[in-house]
Amino acid sequence: MIHFDIGKAVHPKAFLYVSALMPGLFFEISILLNSTHQFRDLAHRAQVGYYTSLFIALFLAFVIGNAFMLFVRVIQEVVKRIQWNIFRAGRLIARPLIDPIGKISMSARLSPAIQRWLAGRQRALLLAVTPSVSAEDLALQHACSTLLKEVYGIELRPVDDTWWPYVVIVSEPPFVSVRGPLGVLASEATGWSGIVASQIVPALRNRYYLGLSVFLVGYGLLVDWRLARDWNNKSRNSYMRLRCVLKELKKQRMTPANATPNGEAAESE
Repeated sequence: MIHFDIGKAVHPKAFLYVSALMPGLFFEISILLNSTHQFRDLAHRAQVGYYTSLFIALFLAFVIGNAFMLFVRVIQEVVKRIQWNIFRAGRLIARPLIDPIGKISMSARLSPAIQRWLAGRQRALLLAVTPSVSAEDLALQHACSTLLKEVYGIELRPVDDTWWPYVVIVSEPPFVSVRGPLGVLASEATGWSGIVASQIVPALRNRYYLGLSVFLVGYGLLVDWRLARDWNNKSRNSYMRLRCVLKELKKQRMTPANATPNGEAAESE
């Protein structure tokens, strides 16, 4: 039996461009369903054929859809900045609370269970405001050191202050980890295109059409919020980068040792 994997037959970046047609076509169809006669008369006056009209429609759908996709990316950057400000404000608020919570936890009037809970909160706040090297940071440094030594021939000392720039380069997260699944990204852009189309065509302002558009936008914003939280959280960011480095190490070790960078077997001398 022949198995056909479209993911291997088509370049991954091709899906990025094709996905822009989804919000664009949704926007065009939404407007055309309520203005079919006007656009038909316009095409008749311009004296363009069927295939020319189809090409123009697809081109406009790509341009409009790409604009909505870029708008979603702008929203993701705004959400990421909001999340960063929340983390920063949380650290500023937690700093003056560490000593009072510690004093309260040592009060003899409280039960042992409450004292243990307050002591745990104090330790959590202390870890949040005090920069330290966590276990995931050490694991990430070890994995990056191994990858740099095996692939690039760069050997770092166990305690090296210059290791983070190498981490940023060799552990670049994939598109899905930064922007989210491509389908969710296109769906959120489709929701925004539906909201804009409802402002142009009053007939689209009904609970079914707007409900679908708001649902797509709402789910997309939830995913954007989760991605921004994972990106700005130091521990989650380290785990994400560690996963990328381990995948790259696995890929390098599965590659034959006698293969050249061009993927061709080295000829024996």
